[in-house]
Amino acid sequence: MAIGQSLLVSSVGSHKELLSVLGPILFVLFINDLQGCVKHSYASFLADDTRVSNQIGCQNDVSLLQEDLCNIISWPRSNNMKLHEDKCDFFIGRSKRQSS
Repeated sequence: MAIGQSLLVSSVGSHKELLSVLGPILFVLFINDLQGCVKHSYASFLADDTRVSNQIGCQNDVSLLQEDLCNIISWPRSNNMKLHEDKCDFFIGRSKRQSS
């Protein structure tokens, strides 16, 4: 939509239908700033699922990942939301070293 264009809004049969359309859109707009919390790691977002990863090569990498995780944990509080810690999973993986 370009600036200056008008938006045609069609009538919706019920408030329930309107909320079912607006809910996901508002959710995505609301959590859009969550990406700004992750400064040192790779983050991927899909609906309400967030994945954060980082390659750890030294102690500083651990500290940077921890900083990002702390920022993510504090984000819901600052936005009057609740983080469901029982739905959080952690995975630590290790890649095979290549022989030279």
